[in-house]
Amino acid sequence: MWRLSVMLLVAAVLATAASAATVDARVLVLQKANVPAGFQVDERWTRYWSNTAWAHGDSKSRKLLTSSGRISGYAATYEKGTAAIVSAAHLFREGDGAHVFYTAEHAQQKTLNTERMRRGGRAYRRESVGLGDEASLYRSLETPTFTLLLWRTGRVVGGVSTWGLGRDRTVALARVQQRRITDALG
Repeated sequence: MWRLSVMLLVAAVLATAASAATVDARVLVLQKANVPAGFQVDERWTRYWSNTAWAHGDSKSRKLLTSSGRISGYAATYEKGTAAIVSAAHLFREGDGAHVFYTAEHAQQKTLNTERMRRGGRAYRRESVGLGDEASLYRSLETPTFTLLLWRTGRVVGGVSTWGLGRDRTVALARVQQRRITDALG
């Protein structure tokens, strides 16, 4: 009897691992039905992002992708006049790798803030947001507003960037994407 229990447990673990490996990064991002009315898909920037395309010859990026165990990613871009939404998701082998990538992206935002101030601009405000396992929101305080919400859920790093929508609408969109991520990962 215990052998049957162990075999069933092993089968369940293998089935879970197999299904996790087959997650399509495209289902982890906002779809047209998830964005406000009037936004249209920008096909130029809506696509899979392989590790090669993401690193585009940059050795530092290539090293990060290798050390984090990134499998694939997808970004969907929607536009309506001057307003825009970019929804992205990066899929990793393990949650630890996703944490490495999230931490690097957070550090990149700090570097960009330093550069903005060096050039005479204003730093983006950073806020914590209760989303996934860890999350940070960055937003401009000048018009037109830019908002970026990055978060990690298990082995996925998600991101929603908006121009002209503001903080609250960006957070609402990220919560919709978070539901897509949790549904896909089971």
